Amino acid sequence: MAIVIPHRPKYRGRHRYIYYLLGDTLCLRTRPTSVADPRTPAQIAQRLKMRLASHFLSGFKPFVEQGFAPEVKENFRRVGAYHCALSHLMRNALVPVDGGMVIDTSRVCLAEGRDNPMLSPKARLEGDSLRITWQGGLSRGCREVLVGLWNRDKGESKCYNFYIQEIDGSILIRLPKDWKGNTLDIWLAPLGSGEKGRYTSVHLQFEPNASGKQNGKQPRAIPGLSGRIQDLMRAKKSRSNECKSLNPRRIRVVDVYSGVRRL
Repeated sequence: MAIVIPHRPKYRGRHRYIYYLLGDTLCLRTRPTSVADPRTPAQIAQRLKMRLASHFLSGFKPFVEQGFAPEVKENFRRVGAYHCALSHLMRNALVPVDGGMVIDTSRVCLAEGRDNPMLSPKARLEGDSLRITWQGGLSRGCREVLVGLWNRDKGESKCYNFYIQEIDGSILIRLPKDWKGNTLDIWLAPLGSGEKGRYTSVHLQFEPNASGKQNGKQPRAIPGLSGRIQDLMRAKKSRSNECKSLNPRRIRVVDVYSGVRRL
């Protein structure tokens, strides 16, 4: 008797027969010939979350691909670092507001791992450059520091990698000329070697022209950080969702692996 262990196929074709996991049971069913799109409030809210999160995180792809570790789910599906970061953002950083949602940047995590030794980070302007300082030293295994910047006024992001040889107790970043006076969100995360070389990112907000803090208040709806439900309320496009007809002379089987899983 063989033990059937499902694994992720190289691709998912839109054929009539599909398989899925229901608990520990491998199930097989036919794909529906047409798919209804009721556009319930829950569906629209979920689509808005995905649209807003993916738009924001796309600019930090070089950061999160190093800051998050890929995962293998219980159904043996492999999830890349970017999608792990996207899932974390959707679960923790999206806050509902009237008519839509907004990203609370203080909850955004661009790297996940050990406790970050870069405590109480601060930023100040030095001419056309941004000086970032912190308390505490970097670990011996640290080889570089990942830095992510988000310009709230322009809705633009930038990522930097600073090797340990370039860091002398602080980091100096030359800002674009048109970024002067803008509000910035900054994320810092050391990076070492191996699986234990990742550290959770720390966040600080830099407002050069602000006189007070906004801690404890609801996040503002800022372009690039917020989305409205009405943006998704568009007319449906008439398109056919019917599956491709199968070749009756071709036999299709469920893509499974029989044997011991090898890591």
